[in-house]
Amino acid sequence: LGDDISGDFVSGDSFVVRASATLASIFGLANEAGLDAGNGGTSGADQIFLVNASGGFDRFYFDTFNLNSFDAEWTNAETGLGVDASAINLVYTDGIIILGAGTADNTFVVSGSVKLTESSFALTSGFNYISTVSPAGANLETMFDPIESSGLIAGNGGSAGADQILVPNTTGGFDNYYFDSFNLTSFDATWADASDNSPIDPATISFESVSSVIVLNPGAAKQIASTVPAFYSEL
Repeated sequence: LGDDISGDFVSGDSFVVRASATLASIFGLANEAGLDAGNGGTSGADQIFLVNASGGFDRFYFDTFNLNSFDAEWTNAETGLGVDASAINLVYTDGIIILGAGTADNTFVVSGSVKLTESSFALTSGFNYISTVSPAGANLETMFDPIESSGLIAGNGGSAGADQILVPNTTGGFDNYYFDSFNLTSFDATWADASDNSPIDPATISFESVSSVIVLNPGAAKQIASTVPAFYSEL
């Protein structure tokens, strides 16, 4: 805010400014989403992990009786202090982690408008938690292929030096994928499984059941881009 960006545009350019979602707008100022709440602490509470500027996470939960304010409110899990949930931004390109407290079949619904165009992500060196953005139809191919347009770095005969896409799996771990410019099994340029370098079809790596992935960037900070499924142009 406060920067003059008028020189970055020419006559006829247009852009959309989207209001940032917040902890309150997604989960409710009084936890209308129905996440498991704590009572004087984090025990039994679902926790929301948000990536911070230092590369770690800020953690929040809803406390039905905060021991500092004696009120029901969203709380910083590290400090135990209440927070203004409407001021905790959840940027749509950032992936978030929800640590469930163990309640079976605990679900909630998030509603909003569907972004129909590509998204840009700023990657730092190391692990980056990013949103898949598209709520339906997204997979490894629709999001990052062709790799030349995405800005991801390919491997050459292996995953060394390549950006890796870590996708949560049903066992609580991650499946790792990268683009190989010369795969030693297929002798071709292909997406591959980082565990054994075997070629894979990126269209079969669905993001339907995940809302975010991790991009492991082994190099310097950079920008990458992701696209949306082709049928979004008809929405």
